[in-house]
Amino acid sequence: MINGRERLTIGLFNESFPPIMDGVSVMVRNCATALDGDRVEPVVVTPRVPGRREEPFRIVEYRSLGVPGGTPYRIGLPRTDPGLHADLRGIPFDLAHAHCHFSSGNLALSIARSRHMPIIATMHSRYRDDTKRYVRLDAITDLFVRKLVDFYESVDEVWVPNDAAGKLLRSYGYSGEITVQENGTELRLPDENTWAGLRRSARESVGMAEREAVALYVGQ
Repeated sequence: MINGRERLTIGLFNESFPPIMDGVSVMVRNCATALDGDRVEPVVVTPRVPGRREEPFRIVEYRSLGVPGGTPYRIGLPRTDPGLHADLRGIPFDLAHAHCHFSSGNLALSIARSRHMPIIATMHSRYRDDTKRYVRLDAITDLFVRKLVDFYESVDEVWVPNDAAGKLLRSYGYSGEITVQENGTELRLPDENTWAGLRRSARESVGMAEREAVALYVGQ
C-alpha cells in the first residue's frame, strides 16, 4: 500500500506527446508504457493536439494553440482551461516528473508545491541553440535561458540523459546537483552470431555485395 493506495501515481509532464514525434515525446510515451503496471499508475499531462490516439494509460490534455509556420508543436495554455484543474484535483499524484520547463513543466511545479510532493525535472534539449534559431536576438535568448535555469533550480532533483546534457546545463549557469539517468530502450542487442546473419540477410535483400560499402542515415 502507498499512501493508502495500491499504486503509486506518477505525473509525466511534457509539451509534446505523440502524434507529435520528437525524441522527448517518444521517450515520455516509452516511460509511461514501462511504468504502467500493478505498482505504478502513470498519468501524462500535455497540451491538447488534434489526432491524438488512446493509450493504455491516462492522458490529461489542456487547451493549446497552434504555432505558426507549419510546425506540429502547440503553445500550452493551462491557466485558461478551467476543466483541466477539475481533472487534476481528482488525480492523487505522488510524484511529478517534468520533461521541460514550458507550460507543462510550470504546471508540474505548481502542483508539486501546492501538494507538498517531490518533483523531478529532466533537461533533454539544446534550448539555447533552439531558441536562437527562431528568435535571433541574444538578449531574448539570454532571458529565456535564465528562466530555464530558474526552473531547474526550483525542483527537488534534476536529471539529464547523459553527461553531455549535464555539461550543457552547467554552461547555462545551473550549479546544483545533477543525476545522469539514461532514457533506456526496449531493444535488446542480438549476439554476434545473430548479427552476422542479420547483416547478410540485409545485404541480400537490397542486392548488395558482401564487401560493398554502406552508408546509413537515420533521422526524423
